[in-house]
Order: sequence, then C-alpha cells, then structure tokens
Amino acid sequence: MNIKLSSNTECFQRGEEFLKVLHYIKDNRASDYKLFSFNSSYYYNLTNLLEPIARQIKEDCRTVVMVGMGGAILNPKTFALFNRNVSLNIEYLDTLDPVYFQLLIEKIDFKQTKFLIISKSGETLETISLCLTLIKIFEQQGIKNINKHFIFINGFKDSTLKEIAINLGSTILPHEEIGGRFASFTNINLLPLMLMNQDAHAFCEGGEEVLRDFLYNREESLIAKGMAFLTNMVEKKYSIHINMSYARSLHNFLEWNKQIIAESLGKEGFGITPMCAHGPEDQHSQLQLYLDGSKDKFFSLYNFATYKAPSLPAVEFQGIFNKTIEDLILAQYKAFMDILSEHKIPARQITMLDDSPKSLGALMMFSMIETIILGLMNNINPFGQPAVEGMKQLVYKLLK
Repeated sequence: MNIKLSSNTECFQRGEEFLKVLHYIKDNRASDYKLFSFNSSYYYNLTNLLEPIARQIKEDCRTVVMVGMGGAILNPKTFALFNRNVSLNIEYLDTLDPVYFQLLIEKIDFKQTKFLIISKSGETLETISLCLTLIKIFEQQGIKNINKHFIFINGFKDSTLKEIAINLGSTILPHEEIGGRFASFTNINLLPLMLMNQDAHAFCEGGEEVLRDFLYNREESLIAKGMAFLTNMVEKKYSIHINMSYARSLHNFLEWNKQIIAESLGKEGFGITPMCAHGPEDQHSQLQLYLDGSKDKFFSLYNFATYKAPSLPAVEFQGIFNKTIEDLILAQYKAFMDILSEHKIPARQITMLDDSPKSLGALMMFSMIETIILGLMNNINPFGQPAVEGMKQLVYKLLK
C-alpha cells in the first residue's frame, strides 16, 4: 500500500462499533448512493469514458480554468502538485475577489481557453455569478462559438447552471449524486488528472487498495488503525485537529481534508475543528502554542518517504556536515514528532510512499473513509451540510 500510518497513542476501545459500521457499509454500498465512495468498479469505467474527452480538450486549447466552490474545486486543486512539465496551463477560479478575477482574465487568451464549470447542485451562487461574468466577457470580446469554450459538470436535476449550459449548447458531464467533497473518484477529479497527463487508473488503484484493505482486513486494516487514534481523541475530548504537512505540495490536500472533516462531522453539537499547518515554517510561528498552550489539540503529520526533487548540493554549517535540504526537513519532521511525544501531545504520522497519483489516491480514500466511519460511529450523518442553507438564503435576500 502507498501510505503508512503510525501514532504515539493507539487504543481501539470501540472495536465492536467499528465492525457494525463495516458490516452496514458492506451490506448497503451497492444500493445506497451516499456510500458511492465504497464502490470501486465505477471508477475504472469512468476513466475509459473520459479519456477521449480529455484528449480533445488538450487538442483544442492552451489553458483550462476550473471554476467552482467547496468540494467541487478543492478536489481537483489537490492535483496542483502534478501541474508541472505540462503543456496545458491549468488555472483555478474559486473566489469572488474582483482583483484576483481581473488578474486571471488579463493573463489568459480567451480564444485559447476552456472553462470547466463544476457544481453538483447547479445552484451555487458564486459559481453561477462567475460563469455568467465569463460569458459576458466572451461576448464583449466578440468571440464566436462560446459554447465550445465551456464544459459543465452538474448533477442530474434541473438547475440554473444546467439551463445556462443548455442555452449555450455546451457539453454537460454528469456529477454523481454524492457531495462534492466525497466526489474524489469521479469526473471532477479524473478529468483534471488526465488533462495533466497523469495516470487516472493509478489514482483509482491507490484508492481501491485502501478500500479493499478496509473491507476485507477489518480490524487489521489501515482504516482501523486510523479509527483507533480518532476515537481515542473523541473519547478524551480533544477538539482541535492540526493537519500538518512537511511537503508544500500537499497544501491543497490539507485544504480539501479540512472541508471533509469540518463539513462532514460538524453537526448536532458534535465536531472536530480542523486546522492546516506546514512544517517547518509554522514551527516558527505556532510551536509555542502547540507545546505550552491549552491541551485541546491533536496532530496528523503528513510527509513523503522520499522526495522527487532535483539533486541539491550538500552543505556544512554549525558542526553539521554533508547534509542536504531533504536531510534537514526529514530531521525537522522526526524532531517535531518526538517533541510532541515528550509533551504527551497525541499525534500520528501518515507517510506517503511518493508524490505519485497512486499515493494521492490512497491518501484521499483513507481520509474520506475514516471521516465517514467516525461520523457513523457517533450517530452523525456525514453526508450533506444542512446548516449552511440558512447562509445561502440570507445572501439571496440581501441581493434582492
């Protein structure tokens, strides 16, 4: 398997509940669309369907801009670490900041650009606004065949965005009936992977290995080890989860994972507050709080077993001889884990074999499954986000 897990505190006190949830998932994953993440056969069929679409996009344009909010965009942004040595320029538009928007449209050639508009509901106010603004800019520039510059990924129901797509005559790809944050192994991720010339099949294989391990190795699975740690944290009333990466390329994964934890578990008075951090940078700004502040935090530390970087020269200073930057960051990582243990602060290490699509697929599947299981074990429905609807209605009210 492409990820490994270890922790400084491991005691699975709720094993029977874990097995009950496991059996529930095995019995219902084929019939309950909410358990889509636990079915892997669909992923591979989808990659075959998307390959000709990705090939055509790469032939037709020089830039692809992915437009969306929440899981619709946080999912594909996790692949930014693969956006290197790729002839196709990939951009992301997930903000209403007018200055950022202006800078983006000034640096792209609209005639050579396709916009991938992603929204499961098709009613996301920000995405609709961005889409309509982009269409207006195409019209102002006098560009013909605007429909060919847009591809929509929407849910199956009628919606505002679907109506816009139909009126334009643009391609519409289906968004599975699963929340955007859990749609990691659908077209909102697989298509961007292919556009970056990455192996979408390998990404699916990484996820499937974790899934099969969970379904068939039960208490010995990687997920069970993760749950031993998380249930212990819940029982001991730790409420703040610091997800800290020593690989800058995992920044967007941390942002997606933050949504997975917050939006799935923050219900009915329950919840864990996720925070993102980066080592060793944040050791220089937050370590004092971590070690000497309130004891309400626990850590997940992410790193690569090896770094695929150009050969960097070794240096010597302060009695340290013949060491590279990679040596230093690995030492920082180990030292941070050691000092957390010295201060009796619970932490776990999640190590990826490398920065390949297969490893990222394994990591994302692991994060989704353990969050879903933690919710179900605590009688929390991890799907949906009912509390946010009030905010949406208030925004509409203020605009009218």
